[in-house]
Amino acid sequence: MHYYSLNIPTWALHTSHLTIEEECVYFRLLNYYYDTEKPLPKDLTPVIKRMRLRGHEDTVKEILADFFTLEEDGYHNHRADIEIAEYHKKADTARANGKKGGRPKNRDSKTQPVNLANPAETGLKANHKPRTNNHKQITKFIRPKPSEVEEYAQQIGFSLDGNHFCDYYEARGWRLNTGPMKDWKAAVRTWKRNRKEDKEFKPREIII
Repeated sequence: MHYYSLNIPTWALHTSHLTIEEECVYFRLLNYYYDTEKPLPKDLTPVIKRMRLRGHEDTVKEILADFFTLEEDGYHNHRADIEIAEYHKKADTARANGKKGGRPKNRDSKTQPVNLANPAETGLKANHKPRTNNHKQITKFIRPKPSEVEEYAQQIGFSLDGNHFCDYYEARGWRLNTGPMKDWKAAVRTWKRNRKEDKEFKPREIII
């Protein structure tokens, strides 16, 4: 992404506790994030060099603790992840419409036939894999509610914003780096471990 929207009143509210130096560092890190469309790498040396932040390493750590979450693939900003996901969604829709010659045609055109056969007889079902002989059932992933996330986090001694957690994974289609999420509780435990490993940054409440 070579551009992104900036809500000036919201930005002023969420950065009102920052010094001019801290606000500048945060703005440059976000520019790098949107430009690469990737989380900030754990080794920030190339980022600091490219964004001309040498001599401001301590401030970089403070901003990471305030506005980013450390995961396996780097530092994530959940607001930026949502914006990038929406950008790609619109781009994919535009490309699909372009291949069709423009906007979708009227709904009275012919649609693809639907297979009405009994799945038990055919062994097939649309968008599903055939059943195996052992009839092993596949557990369907159920997205948690923010209140459920917060309740579980408290049970394991971890303070976590349920809305932040759910918004973050909603933007990623509830997918992990290794594939679709199967156990959201395991993800909460991973966040707890990452927060513990990153304790030297003394993280404060994530605002954006």
